Amino acid sequence: MAWADLLQRVFEVDALRCPDCGPRMRVLSAITGPDVARRILDCLRMPSRAPPLAASEPRAEERLEEPSSELDWGSGSARIFSCDLTYDYVKINAEYTT
Repeated sequence: MAWADLLQRVFEVDALRCPDCGPRMRVLSAITGPDVARRILDCLRMPSRAPPLAASEPRAEERLEEPSSELDWGSGSARIFSCDLTYDYVKINAEYTT
């Protein structure tokens, strides 16, 4: 399957349709060499390198506070991770529609 057809199927973008007048365009040439592409982008003052990876989100246990209460029901222990299910939180999120 051609690359333009894949873009159309996945992103609903017709990469070969002229945005100004509408008719289909055709590819006359393609730049496949990374060094050539980098020089062209640099000349056009466009980013020629991928953006740096963002820092990953901290793990859940790193974000959550230590438990604030002890039940004192024996010698066992457990860690519980939960989400905010307060009335206001549920009310706000119930308004979302998809």
